[in-house]
Amino acid sequence: MDLITQGILGGAIAQAGYQNKLGRKAVSWGAIIGMAPDIDVFLLQFSGHPMAEQLYHRGFTHSLFFAPLAAPLIAAFLCKIYDKRVRSENYSIWLWLAFWCLITHPLLDIFTTYGTQLLNPLSNYRFSLSGISVIDPLYSLPLLLVTLIGLSRKMQRWHSLLTSFMLLLTTAYLFYGVTCNQTALSRARLSILPHAAIKLNSYPTLFQIHVRRLVAHVGNEVWIAYTSTFPGVNYPIRWEKYQVADPALCSDFLKTPEAQIYDWFCDDDYALINSDNTLKMHDLRFGFVGPSQLGIWGIQARIDAGGKLLEAPYKFHHSTKIIREHYSLLWGPIWQLGRASFGHESMLLGIHH
Repeated sequence: MDLITQGILGGAIAQAGYQNKLGRKAVSWGAIIGMAPDIDVFLLQFSGHPMAEQLYHRGFTHSLFFAPLAAPLIAAFLCKIYDKRVRSENYSIWLWLAFWCLITHPLLDIFTTYGTQLLNPLSNYRFSLSGISVIDPLYSLPLLLVTLIGLSRKMQRWHSLLTSFMLLLTTAYLFYGVTCNQTALSRARLSILPHAAIKLNSYPTLFQIHVRRLVAHVGNEVWIAYTSTFPGVNYPIRWEKYQVADPALCSDFLKTPEAQIYDWFCDDDYALINSDNTLKMHDLRFGFVGPSQLGIWGIQARIDAGGKLLEAPYKFHHSTKIIREHYSLLWGPIWQLGRASFGHESMLLGIHH
């Protein structure tokens, strides 16, 4: 999830379990500690590797091994600040606050499509449930509101219970997102039934939970569509089809370290498209209608007519401003996304009434 949401979650956990014992400062520190695993984003700039973001973000600081190692150090630091000694009666309280705020960060990230390396450094496998978008106000804002209410002195008797209840509701919302993905996959299988799909995936889209991006690999084509999993709605799925590059032209490209890293990063869900002797490897998990339909980002390289590389692959990124150019001001993408999320007719779903 986004950094702000991770801070909100950390603050809510600290409030539910530790504000009674440590006071309102527990919420502030919970928010800071909840964001701490994302420090790897700031460390990437020192690596010098062109694929550093793909290789290292959500790595060791997002693994299950980071919290047990970092929590004692954070607790010792906080005891030094507030109690002037590490072996104080509050050390175990700070220790558990730090542990739970750290460990829930990667556990929340599992529910996104981006995934996280839970077992790093033992394994670089990215665990992902694709249940929720990396930005979802319906998850973040209720937690933020309840946490802010819990800081009021008038709520001293009830803040722990209220925040705990909201944590349960938002956790249920995450699992609901996983069921939305399964619903979308079931509908996609029925829609594509006459054809032999090599692989079929479903991914959440931004800001809401019901609209799912469907990606199917059918023969030498990639099919992309959107569907709304809002209860009681089942519009026909309208696929857009894209021809992938001839495998003979992709051999040299796929042997490069950059392509192998991106293959791992995309969880093998990519499309190789040849356009005017430029071979592009699109990350199919993240895309939107218009020029970025095949993917918001990826890597590309120029090739000759026989597929020989003329340069090393390098990253490309479609500006999100392009998305706004696809619709008129009245039928903007966010408006379309909102309508589709609640099951209404939408251009996003291929319905143009």
